[in-house]
Amino acid sequence: MEETRIENMLSQLITMVGSMQVDQQEMKQEIIGLKKDLQKAKQDVTGLKEEFHQVKHEINGLKDEIHQVKHEINGLKDEIHQVKHEINGLKTSFEQFELKSNNRHEEIIERFKALERDQDFIWEKTARNEREK
Repeated sequence: MEETRIENMLSQLITMVGSMQVDQQEMKQEIIGLKKDLQKAKQDVTGLKEEFHQVKHEINGLKDEIHQVKHEINGLKDEIHQVKHEINGLKTSFEQFELKSNNRHEEIIERFKALERDQDFIWEKTARNEREK
């Protein structure tokens, strides 16, 4: 009976060891799958890092371009300010010229009126002298 008991115990032990080996094989397969998944994840991360660096480089390039455009805009603003200043100077010069021109025109009109009055006076005087003769 003791022999049967030892055989039963050995049989149970062999069954337990066999099931443990099956479990161990399954775990090894799971570990291999996890390692493959981990390797794939590492490759994905490496790819994402490269893409991130490319995007970062492109962003830096865009920042440089934006800085250049801002610089050009500031230059254009300065030029526009200068042009406005020149236009204001031309307006002032034109207004002064127009004022002088109007004054000269009025002066010339006054002289023409004076000449016309003188001519009328001379004609009247000439006409009187003709009548008196």
